[in-house]
Amino acid sequence: MVRPPVTLAYSTHRPESLPAAEAEMARHDVIFLEEAAQAELTAMLSGELAVEDYLPLMESEYPEFSRRSCHLLRRLHQKGIAIRQCDPYMDRLLQIHDRFAAGGSPSEIPPGTPMEAVYGAEKNATAALLNYYEVARSAPFDAVVEALQRFARSDAARFRLRDRMRAIALIDQMPDNRVYVEAGTMHLWLRRELKRLLADERRVVTRHLQSSAVKALTGRTYLMAPGDRLTAVYLFTPQADDRRCRRLAAQSLIYNKIVTKVEMTASDAELPHLKDEWQAIRRVERLSLSACRRLFSHIRRLPTRRAREAVADLATSG
Repeated sequence: MVRPPVTLAYSTHRPESLPAAEAEMARHDVIFLEEAAQAELTAMLSGELAVEDYLPLMESEYPEFSRRSCHLLRRLHQKGIAIRQCDPYMDRLLQIHDRFAAGGSPSEIPPGTPMEAVYGAEKNATAALLNYYEVARSAPFDAVVEALQRFARSDAARFRLRDRMRAIALIDQMPDNRVYVEAGTMHLWLRRELKRLLADERRVVTRHLQSSAVKALTGRTYLMAPGDRLTAVYLFTPQADDRRCRRLAAQSLIYNKIVTKVEMTASDAELPHLKDEWQAIRRVERLSLSACRRLFSHIRRLPTRRAREAVADLATSG
């Protein structure tokens, strides 16, 4: 029997991405969410647990996206589509948090286990991120760029581990019918791991859910912010250390200052996040390292709106 291909669907945690996600999900029999296991999921899907009571359990950074996702999943569940959560990395991370909250210590984590691997990846990435935050406050531009590169490398290592663990778990749970695997846009290593593990047994078909909207708005197939592009470089070439990496890190410093940080809830057709990100990408992607250095000195302590205005003014003035 020839099994149908596995759909690996890349998307963002933005409300405007959900119509495309629902349309694609509806064509499948089983959906694997990129989430840690929650015992209450079944009750939420069936309506026994209110969405408003389920949301606090998710501890989501994107409340409107999560709320609408729950209602979307309920509709699919009512059509008979199976909804499963599969993200063993996050399962282990939550277990670690519970251990520490109960008074446990890192020395009690069993050596040589997936939990130890997750703890190590999180410790490295968190230390690099905190160092970046500290350096970004007042250190010279070049030191900030280097700190951001160190974090991107450790973040890429974390993504590789998470995707490897998830691919193994997905293969173990995967039925023979039509399967949809949800993935955030940075989980690029997951495709490689799934293809490796499935070998010639089953194809993996990649879908970028907002590709039509991105194409219509930008003429491109997909968008990646400079920081994401830097992390992607380190995903596949961890030791990369060239001018391209430094420039991407420098552009990311400017991008992070001018892109909107809060969740926007305009209508899906308005594509508020996509338009905002495209505008920010267009402003920074041609900036040289020296131009980023000049801009960063002006905007590093400005709020988003004023930083965006300053970048526009300085770029115009040359």
